[in-house]
Amino acid sequence: MNLEFADLHHHSTLRPFAEYCIDKTSPKASIWHQEIPSSISPNGRAKNYTQSDFTSLVQGDVKMAFAAMYPIEQGWFNLFDILDLSDDKEFNDIIKDFDEKKLRIILNKKLQFIPNKNIRNKMIDYLVALIGHWVTSLPTERILQIMKSNYNYFNALIDELNFLKNQCVEKYDVTPKIPNGNDQLLTFLQEKNTLVVIPSIEGAASFVSGNATTIHDGKVDFDSLINNVLYVKKHYNVFFVTLSHHFYNGFNGHAQSIYAEGRMFIDQMFGKGNIITSHGWEVIKTLLSIDKQTDSGYRILIDTKHMSVPARIEYYNFIKDYNKLNPHDIIPIISSHSAFSGLNFIENLGQNFGEYSNYEVNIASQEVEAIYNSGGLIGINFDQNVLSKKPKNEQCDDSFSNDTKNWTPEDWAGLIIDNLLSMVQALDNNIDELNDNVWNIFTIGSDFDGFIDPLNSFATASKFPELKKTLIQVLNDKSLFKKYSFGLSSNKVVEKFMGQNLINFAKKHYHAKIDENQLVSNAKKSPEKHNDDFSQIKNS
Repeated sequence: MNLEFADLHHHSTLRPFAEYCIDKTSPKASIWHQEIPSSISPNGRAKNYTQSDFTSLVQGDVKMAFAAMYPIEQGWFNLFDILDLSDDKEFNDIIKDFDEKKLRIILNKKLQFIPNKNIRNKMIDYLVALIGHWVTSLPTERILQIMKSNYNYFNALIDELNFLKNQCVEKYDVTPKIPNGNDQLLTFLQEKNTLVVIPSIEGAASFVSGNATTIHDGKVDFDSLINNVLYVKKHYNVFFVTLSHHFYNGFNGHAQSIYAEGRMFIDQMFGKGNIITSHGWEVIKTLLSIDKQTDSGYRILIDTKHMSVPARIEYYNFIKDYNKLNPHDIIPIISSHSAFSGLNFIENLGQNFGEYSNYEVNIASQEVEAIYNSGGLIGINFDQNVLSKKPKNEQCDDSFSNDTKNWTPEDWAGLIIDNLLSMVQALDNNIDELNDNVWNIFTIGSDFDGFIDPLNSFATASKFPELKKTLIQVLNDKSLFKKYSFGLSSNKVVEKFMGQNLINFAKKHYHAKIDENQLVSNAKKSPEKHNDDFSQIKNS
């Protein structure tokens, strides 16, 4: 056993925790539970198999795993109400055993208001994929729990963090361990049969004592929210927080992350594109333990993935100024599960051109430079549609086939290599005297067990050893690598990407130590009217 790889972002707990909420005795309520793909090259959303369960991580030689806690946002399930499905007995019978054929029939009836048959069929395809993902990933009873008016994001966060802690038990001669501070981290890294597990949080809405309605109605209690952040620091070893996710959180805007047919049924417009509010800055500074919040416990880093473009610009400028004034307390920028947009300027994100996915959630050359200058990390997302437009591009290069069933492992690995080389090239165009340090900022940020359409040949963490060999081969075949190797071998670059960079980053920046005697200040009192910052919310 040679545990050597690392993954900055995946959802090991999402499926088993959902099962645990319904039936604690279910075999599926174990984070070690593995469901294997039905074929070697699974197509479509990863809905019928697990990707980052601990068994797959061990099989894939993963040494360090960052498990993202995600209290599922209620906005995902608005489509049930839009289509009047929640109380539909026929629909509920269908999704209990997920009968796709019958689901298509009922959705066709519900969507008869769309006269164009081609458009209607595209909508049905999307809804089958979305509903199929949720009902095969989560027990139906869990979905109903999440949809309830008393669903509480912060309570769900604490329950999931406790679930992760309790699931760290030995199996296959490997023991998952959550390090309490940097000293333990260094010790665990030296232990041959230890899987280092570090929690992160995706979506700072997780700190809200309430749910989507609380946020939408401007009733977030920011006194309570700051106290929730402090509570997490005092009781859990969280390394970073992805500040935004798919829906508005009450203190900074999010980016568009759902496209095409999905926009009709998943409404992301409320608060999308907003800047960071004054309450949002208080949350950020409390997480980072800076300015008036220096006594708020250990530092939790900020992940900019999913933040709106204006919010990201604000944050990059803030970090640039802070690091300039505090050279002995550098704060790195993380983009945990992203990809290159192919664009130079962040303001142009979302424009639909080029071979890369120019989604707002992907990053531009300016952002790569900001992350590089901060000593940060870019986690490469393993969603094929996030990495490139090639799988969906009808006018793709001759080397790629529209029919991805015929793609080779080299084709799929090529998407990763293209992203890496293009970002290095972008840095070369903007930074003088680039050197081999450029290869220190990239790592795996798979987003496994999130709602992704994975690289078919490398659809689970168990495939990491094969991925390493294939990446080395593909990188050797790229003429651009000869220009940007800076004396490093392809083997060394891939080793950095698949583990060394993230492990070295954690050694430097992970200080999440729980100390029962640590001084944690009371939350700063917010104004009586907690919705003052909501005046600028965009509703369309």
